[in-house]
Amino acid sequence: MFNTRAFIEKIARHIWVSYWFIPALILLISLLMVPTTLALDRLLADSVEFDFILLIKTQPDSAQALLSTIAGSIIGIAGVSFSITIVAVSFASGAFGPRSIGNFMRDRGNQTCLGVFIGPFLYALLILGAVQSGGEVTTSNQAISEFVPHLSISVSVGLVIICMFSFIYFIHHVPETINIERIIARLGDALKNEVSARFPNLDTERETPSGIDPNWVETVDTEKMVDIKYVAEGYVQAIDMHTLRRLADDNGLLIKIVKRPGAFVTTHSTIMCVYADSECNNTLKKELSACVATGDVRTINQNVEFIADQLIEIIARALSPGVNDPFSAIACLNWLQVGMLAFAETDEGDKKESVGRLYAAPLQFDEFVTAIFEKAIPYIWSDENVTRHTRMILSFIEKEMESDTHIKAISKALKKLDSRTHID
Repeated sequence: MFNTRAFIEKIARHIWVSYWFIPALILLISLLMVPTTLALDRLLADSVEFDFILLIKTQPDSAQALLSTIAGSIIGIAGVSFSITIVAVSFASGAFGPRSIGNFMRDRGNQTCLGVFIGPFLYALLILGAVQSGGEVTTSNQAISEFVPHLSISVSVGLVIICMFSFIYFIHHVPETINIERIIARLGDALKNEVSARFPNLDTERETPSGIDPNWVETVDTEKMVDIKYVAEGYVQAIDMHTLRRLADDNGLLIKIVKRPGAFVTTHSTIMCVYADSECNNTLKKELSACVATGDVRTINQNVEFIADQLIEIIARALSPGVNDPFSAIACLNWLQVGMLAFAETDEGDKKESVGRLYAAPLQFDEFVTAIFEKAIPYIWSDENVTRHTRMILSFIEKEMESDTHIKAISKALKKLDSRTHID
């Protein structure tokens, strides 16, 4: 069951956003560069004059000393950079919440810098082993001819220069990555982008098969629907809509998805309900269950609520008595405002949630607003300035709304905010 598209996409996404992927890729490139540059050195040894730029002819002892210095210096820089990264991660975890670590670890600048520091170290180390001093004798009593890979050494020196610029960038970049305003802005951008691609993101252009009522969810006999349980515990990270649609078409099923990405499921949780003309056997149940991939943590994939929760967590910490930082809370509210406006622009309240034989209820605007303010208002109440700013934001959004459903959702949040007349 673990060869399903949902599981494969989950693993591929995990690898792509992991901290080690880009450094490992740069290491691989460094490994491939070694035989390439050494081959060029042997090919051009007698036909190139090494008297320009970095291509300076040198003796084996000097070359070994130079490469040893390069390798030692680069690994020292890598160690310092790794220490700085750990300190920054610890600070971000304590100041902004443990869920913010993922945003820092996914930062491409940090990943690339670590790879740039480790890759040249490995390259210089391997080139160092290729340097040969003339006159040495092997176990077969054959003398080794002198070989100094001048081109490869020059490449090592060039890589050191790149490392120095990368280190300068790294020192500048790390403080930026833990700047609270930038963290909030990145979360706000992610919220805006994910809103437009939120689950279920069905292919509405797909035609409904003949004989299938587009409103079958309202007319089908729910007592005849079979509950599909999940086989493990964890948070839903991805749902393979493509495979579910194929299974429904091939087996004449009507599938209603019950759990959205981000929900926590157990072996007793119903993840979808299936209506079938014939018996839904165990093999088919396992295939349907395998279309859902879970993990130990929530992710932003198909889960716009998780991004909003991260902003709310920053609000909670910012307004705690030990921190008392209303300006960070206000910044979070500003970006939540952006997310709500983007949600309203892309929301189609009268659209059908089913396409053909597949039904998945999307997150509605009123649910989104309620999910934000039911969690945030208890913390917002603790500061008068933040409360006033929240009221101003909600009033502005209410004026911008055109749909009655959207206006009601914002009005409900305003009433919740105003339900306490006294600010402690």
